[in-house]
Amino acid sequence: MEEEVTRADERVAGPPASAGPPASAEAPAPAESPAPVQPPGPPGSPASADATGPLPVSVTSTGDDAVWADDTPAGDWSDDVWADDSGEPEADTERPPADPVVSAMLVFALTLVVALLATAGSLYFYLSTLNKAPRTAAERDIMTATSAVTENPKSVTAWTELAYAYARAGRTEDALAAVKRGEKTENAEAIVVVRADVLRFAGRYREAVREYDRAETAVNKLLERIRVERSKVGITGDITKESPLAQVYWGRGLAKQALSDLEGAKRDLMLATEANPRLAMVWVALGDVLSETGDDAEAEDAYRRALTFVPDLPEAQAGLRRLGRKE
Repeated sequence: MEEEVTRADERVAGPPASAGPPASAEAPAPAESPAPVQPPGPPGSPASADATGPLPVSVTSTGDDAVWADDTPAGDWSDDVWADDSGEPEADTERPPADPVVSAMLVFALTLVVALLATAGSLYFYLSTLNKAPRTAAERDIMTATSAVTENPKSVTAWTELAYAYARAGRTEDALAAVKRGEKTENAEAIVVVRADVLRFAGRYREAVREYDRAETAVNKLLERIRVERSKVGITGDITKESPLAQVYWGRGLAKQALSDLEGAKRDLMLATEANPRLAMVWVALGDVLSETGDDAEAEDAYRRALTFVPDLPEAQAGLRRLGRKE
């Protein structure tokens, strides 16, 4: 086809100027220009069926390729691929099937991310609760006692334990507030001595002595009422050892010792040993006071009485060592 186009161009242009006839020769008549040879169009198109027809066809040359352009409607190109505006065939839009290995890796990565987020959330929750967790024995006691009063707010025993827990932690005002709540329950006489103990723990010894005096009166009234009730049903026996009376004398004796009232402390501690002779720490406290007053023999006897109830009591052993006595 290229050769035909070339020959047609040569016939239209004529021979080159250098090949013309001599000047003296008669110029031949101009030959009739042949009709331009039209190259064949795409298969099945009218231009290919009749290359000499009147259809206007132009060829635009861009390098080695030729782009056909005509104003006629296209023929039946059902077996060919139409070109888009760029001149390239339209690409197939169907995506290839996903690689199962890649899909499995994506699922694994997503699962791993979810697991890491869940772990991070759990760790954050644990750390946030860790800051609120009790770190000392006193804090654990407070938490336990708080749970007890929450479950049974009418229990004087629960409020007593909470007051002592606060007092051991140095939270005096909270302890006194717990005592006040406990005084609104039944058998409130039993918690009167707790207020005195809380004040003594806080170093408020004079206030403590006054509260111990009130507690002694309240406990004696409680014991008398119990004796009357027991006698109505024929129950006899001393209930002093089961009462908090020994605790009242013991606490008041320690408060007086802190105030340097050694005689008053000795008197109260001896009353405590009479109310409940099995309290080893009361014997130790009595021995300490007797040692301060110079009654070493009586002090030794008090320490040894404590060891009869608790043979390895460190406080009693230390008291004997201070006296230079063998344990």
